[in-house]
Amino acid sequence: MIREILKDDLDGLLRLYMQLHNNPMPEKTVELLQIWDNIFQDKNHHVIVAEENGEIVSSRI
Repeated sequence: MIREILKDDLDGLLRLYMQLHNNPMPEKTVELLQIWDNIFQDKNHHVIVAEENGEIVSSRI
């Protein structure tokens, strides 16, 4: 399914990027959550994801 990201999708998006770039899962710091909130609230910023079996498998900003 292709859809716009939801606020609760942060963990799934981070897991995807962790796998794609072989990085460790970042800590959910105040700064990270603030950046996510800013992205999510920006009406000119849209994150589209592909979901398969309940997991985010692709994204496009």
